[in-house]
Amino acid sequence: MKARFPKKPQNETDVTYRKTRRSLTRLLPVLIFAAIGLFILKQENDTANDWFDRTFHPEQWAAIDTCRRSALTESTQPSTARVIKRGKANKTQNGYLVEALLVGEMGADGQEQRYSFSCYVDGTGKLLNTHRGSAALGSNTMTDTLPQQEAH
Repeated sequence: MKARFPKKPQNETDVTYRKTRRSLTRLLPVLIFAAIGLFILKQENDTANDWFDRTFHPEQWAAIDTCRRSALTESTQPSTARVIKRGKANKTQNGYLVEALLVGEMGADGQEQRYSFSCYVDGTGKLLNTHRGSAALGSNTMTDTLPQQEAH
């Protein structure tokens, strides 16, 4: 059986191609690791998630930001209110429903009181409707205030 040896490059482009391919092969694990790290960072860090949404989904970010500002200003103690969970924006026909926004504020007894907040924001970023729920009950959408339809 004849031993196989790499062929000598026939021209300059073959050498360049091999060098480029070798460097890409070495760089591929680093790129995969970086992509996984960025995905985890986006999921776990609200600042990174805000940056990502502001860059790639500006309308969605504007709706969440409008609802977040409204939740802080409508709290009973705006000076001590803070956003615990940023919420999620769901696309509707004319805008967004922002739900699962969790806000904490200092209560009268000095303990933090948490409540859920949701709102509708139209396509231009105007706040249409808000709802303050109870974190203890877990109601974080406006559907709990809508009348139930009877089955016919």
